[in-house]
Amino acid sequence: MGTSLRVQPVALLPELVRRGVPRVLLNREPAGDIGERPGDVLALGDIEALVVELATACGWGEAVLD
Repeated sequence: MGTSLRVQPVALLPELVRRGVPRVLLNREPAGDIGERPGDVLALGDIEALVVELATACGWGEAVLD
């Protein structure tokens, strides 16, 4: 979240995750191959709106908005 996956060494991190382990990317646009493996979660859009949506889904919405 908030880091370019085009710059090394950060760009290598998603590839280090073993197959079968879900990877999550919250970003304005797709990056790398996240979203291509089964179990990956790719949420695209405005980062602040995505974080509020995620927090609300987890039952933390009020705490995030305060």
